[in-house]
Amino acid sequence: MSHRVCLQEFSADASGFANVSLITGGIEAAGHGLYIDDKSIDDAMRLLLGKSLRAYLKHDGAGSDRLGQEIGFFSGIYREGNKIKAKSFEFLESFKREAGGTYEKLVELAQKVPDQFGVSLVLEYRPVWVLADGSEIPAALGDSAPSGVLRSSPSMRIANVMSADLVQRPAANPNGLLSAVDAPQSLQATMTTETKPETVPAPDAAALAAKDSEIAIFKADAEKHVAELSKLSETHKAALAEKDGLIATLTADKAKAEAAVAELSKERDQLKAKVEDLAAYDARQLGVAPVKVAHAQLARKSASYKTPEEMLTAYESMPEGSEKRAFRKLNRDALFAAFSVRK
Repeated sequence: MSHRVCLQEFSADASGFANVSLITGGIEAAGHGLYIDDKSIDDAMRLLLGKSLRAYLKHDGAGSDRLGQEIGFFSGIYREGNKIKAKSFEFLESFKREAGGTYEKLVELAQKVPDQFGVSLVLEYRPVWVLADGSEIPAALGDSAPSGVLRSSPSMRIANVMSADLVQRPAANPNGLLSAVDAPQSLQATMTTETKPETVPAPDAAALAAKDSEIAIFKADAEKHVAELSKLSETHKAALAEKDGLIATLTADKAKAEAAVAELSKERDQLKAKVEDLAAYDARQLGVAPVKVAHAQLARKSASYKTPEEMLTAYESMPEGSEKRAFRKLNRDALFAAFSVRK
């Protein structure tokens, strides 16, 4: 849906554009069969107020993820009558560097022939029939108008504004003249009071052909740069995939390190048990059985039994003595439970 840049307050220089028309109400969107009424403009203004709006070159890929293909953004969005405008359009510095030729041509075309291209919004919307009493009912594109409607085309109810793209001027205006709605008052006066139809000079065919050739070159150049941007996007994806691979490798290395730490901890515990056993042995050889060592041995032996039944069986096989008494005291509850089950 294309709307031409407004010449009345529009200006352009190397920094960007000023007072650009984004969408116009009170008209039917050419080729869409939808009417843009005041409620459509209200919807769009509510969604855009206080926000900036990304811009792309043409609608290629609209509706899909176009991150990285932006050429600039519109800001300072405001309403003027039945139009929504942006106070400024600023090109991205990265676009200027990567597509310098395209950027310079866009600025030059905006300065010299702003009616040769325009702004087209990428929208999410639903169609509705507006009845004469102001109520609305859902519509389906292509359906005939039901009785009692206000106009023959359904109106647009906008749910989201995703971008405002720069596109080539529609073929419906081959002579390059702006409509009376968009023309400055001074130009309208000249057209209505001084200009006579019979005195209007015929278009210069050579100049038109040259302009068409320039536009074709511009289009080819733009498509080339779009392809280059797509290539850069693929390179970025490859870099991300490489990083993901590195993260996976580091994660695997971390798991191996954690397994090695667990194994070392196990070996440490085994060595500790051996040290305690040696200490107990030395104590027995000296005829001294330190209480702490004996208790640690009993606790370790008790922990090695998986069930109370195993513990009871081991207890019964112990010779009578101080060790058996200490074992019974340490594991009194478990031995009693196993003995009760056996009974």
